[in-house]
Amino acid sequence: MLEKTQGIVFNYLNYRESSVISRIYTEDFGLQSFLMNGVRKSSRSAGPRTALFQPLTIVNLVIYYRPGADLHRISEVRCLQPYTSIPYDFRKSGIALFLAEVLSKSVREETPNPDLFRFLLESLYQFDVMPDHYGNFHLQFLLGLSRFLGFMPSSAGDLYSQLFDTAGWRQIIDPAEETALNALLQSRSYETHIPVSNTIRRSLLEHVMKFYDLHVANFGEIRSLTVLQETMR
Repeated sequence: MLEKTQGIVFNYLNYRESSVISRIYTEDFGLQSFLMNGVRKSSRSAGPRTALFQPLTIVNLVIYYRPGADLHRISEVRCLQPYTSIPYDFRKSGIALFLAEVLSKSVREETPNPDLFRFLLESLYQFDVMPDHYGNFHLQFLLGLSRFLGFMPSSAGDLYSQLFDTAGWRQIIDPAEETALNALLQSRSYETHIPVSNTIRRSLLEHVMKFYDLHVANFGEIRSLTVLQETMR
């Protein structure tokens, strides 16, 4: 059945000579795998269309959707609204690559979740237009995402007590990190500037990643984490 929907690309892999298979989180069908033929062929008027399948690209899709199938076919794909800064800012690109990998390992719903889709869409567009003070964006995004995944901590103490001994985590965690995490959890806007040192930010990310690993089955290693850490120095 031919359907129209919007989607957020998580990743893609090359298939045969000119096709790709892409994992896309869609507004109407949740996370699905799609095949598109001829994407890697250059036309006379344009080059290969693989740019449409770069991680976190937001697309309009016309698809042949078969309920229960493992793979669906894309008839048409267009970029919904091109980013103005993410592809051209190496720091933002590093953050986007990291978040796309986390999403691909944690979001697995094959049914629609309009609230989650709206959260992702609005977060990405807001990230794209942020001129500065986005050093905490990935942390706020991950904490916000955990709410939709069902394990958002109620406080810094809640998170740390799950990672460490309930009574002993205060002997391990820097009080400045606890304060920063509570501020991030309480923040309702990415635009809220929360001063966090690079050292505390790296430690926060390490603990948030361990928290995800604790709650997401087969979460595994995030390979792009090293790239993110390099770009955020």
